[in-house]
Amino acid sequence: MEITMKNLPKRIYGFLLAVALLLSPMGTFSSSGAQAAAANRYNVVFVIDASGSMLETDRSLWRYEAIDLFLGLATDTGNHMGAVIFNDRIIAAIQMQEINGKDIKTTFSQNLRNSPIQGDTDIGGAVLKAVEMLDAERNPELPSVIILLSDGNTDFPYDNTGEYYKQSKENKEKAIERARENRYSVFSVCLNENNKANTAELADISNATGGQFVEVGKAEDLKEVFGYFYNIIYSTETISIVDERIPANGILETPFSVPFAGVEELNIIISTLNPETQYTLFRPDGNGFTEDELSAFTIQVKTFSIIKIPQPPGGVWKIQARGNPDDAVKIDMVYNSNFSVRAQAEPAGPDHELGDQITFTASIFSNGEEMRESSSYAVYSAILTVFNASDNSEVAKTLMQAEQFGYRADYSANEAGDFYVTVTVMFEGLEKSSEKIFMTVNSEILQSTEIPTTAAVLSQPAVTQPVQSSAAQSSSASGKSMGSILSLAAMAGAAVLGLALLALLIRLILSRIKPSVFQGNVMIYAFDNINGMMESPRTIQPTRGREKLGRYITEGGGIDLDKTYLMADKSPNYIWLVSDSGLYSGENAEKKEKKICLYSGSEITVSRNRDLESGLRITYMSGNIMY
Repeated sequence: MEITMKNLPKRIYGFLLAVALLLSPMGTFSSSGAQAAAANRYNVVFVIDASGSMLETDRSLWRYEAIDLFLGLATDTGNHMGAVIFNDRIIAAIQMQEINGKDIKTTFSQNLRNSPIQGDTDIGGAVLKAVEMLDAERNPELPSVIILLSDGNTDFPYDNTGEYYKQSKENKEKAIERARENRYSVFSVCLNENNKANTAELADISNATGGQFVEVGKAEDLKEVFGYFYNIIYSTETISIVDERIPANGILETPFSVPFAGVEELNIIISTLNPETQYTLFRPDGNGFTEDELSAFTIQVKTFSIIKIPQPPGGVWKIQARGNPDDAVKIDMVYNSNFSVRAQAEPAGPDHELGDQITFTASIFSNGEEMRESSSYAVYSAILTVFNASDNSEVAKTLMQAEQFGYRADYSANEAGDFYVTVTVMFEGLEKSSEKIFMTVNSEILQSTEIPTTAAVLSQPAVTQPVQSSAAQSSSASGKSMGSILSLAAMAGAAVLGLALLALLIRLILSRIKPSVFQGNVMIYAFDNINGMMESPRTIQPTRGREKLGRYITEGGGIDLDKTYLMADKSPNYIWLVSDSGLYSGENAEKKEKKICLYSGSEITVSRNRDLESGLRITYMSGNIMY
């Protein structure tokens, strides 16, 4: 997904998160989303541009403030992080290490600042180095991401032969291929202060790997972007505590609630223009933290500070700001939660028929382990919500029944169409939603009824039905019986003719309905693992509602491109891959499907063969969102 943030709104965190949730899942990234939500830990490599142009675009070093926000919010144990500092070469590579505690975070941040700023820009080489670091040094138990920051694009102004640029391009393609293979998502941000940057290079890297791309026009906006990335990666959100001015008495007190369960860490982000403003934090029992205690929990940088409270007790907290009257005070909080929600349907689908009874069940997982305490399910409430996939409108909502080891709700499929279902667990302001469960409810009438055309009806030969007489019937009765049979035959013929005319009318109406149009791009490439063939990824922009793949590519990895189509949907969140003969996919390698859903940002592998050794890899990217 590509986002432009020339003018960031005041409350960008919550708004961007809502948009991201609306457009999720995110493919390569979302495939590991359940792991991330449960463990709340990641391998992260920062790739930071240190070319000479950064002296002009980020004189105040806002990029380091942005990284400090990300570091400060991250849990104090378990994340593995490294960094690549680059210009037209690799200036420094900070090896991946477990980032445990305030001191290590501070040292890591300082090491980033020690690199010189000079030279040109080689993005391909830098991203490849980050991929190599993850290959060699990552914790294999954790999902991995790369966060890339640059103010431009690959640039070698003194490369008269073009060799450096060629090598950089090859490195970029190699990095993308390996990142896709290992499910490393690249989140990139372009600081395009002078509007001269070629943002497509960073956007293509993110789109190809299931990450996200953001463009900003001011270095000051980088902090908000990194906060946004943190929310998306760690499946959390930023909640405003207070955004006001200190009253005339010089004291501003604000209460806020913390859930009684599910919170591993409470991060309080204090942003103020006056560093002299003092803060006191009070627990639910009324006791305040001492100055030394707060200092031990606080990471202080130039424009903000983060107070990190581990295992916070639930209840009503209070924060007090003391300072000059009319000084602005902005305080937000971010939970690092330690639970996730997983849901499933029975029957699993995704295809269902009208009238089907579908049973949805859900469980809570804490640190990757299923919660087996019945009391927990009695305390948490779970809501099952059904949405129309075409416009994201809410179709049904019900409170799920708490059972011994989970939740349960039954749903009657009484409406045909494409839908998705989520289960949201709520407890005192803390919410977690499951991944979306997509389902298609088919109309039995449309599936089972073959309506002949008018020409077909008229071309059928007449059928004579013999009439058996009975000795018990009178001649008048026999005549009446014959008349009834002839009337029934006439009625049947009229009914068939009526159906034929109805079919023509429906066809005429449908022909006048404007088809759905594609609202994004599709990246596609063929592969054959047996013969060692791998095509270069190609991004296409289909326009009409149904497009034959053979119109855009010539190699299909054994798939008949003239009988395989991309089909648009009303929703920008997904499109369809349609095959006349059916295809196996990475999502369903046991059964061929003639219609496969391609969710935005998600790579899917399709093949004629069950082993998926050859075929196509396809990623759909919904259209740009601009703010």
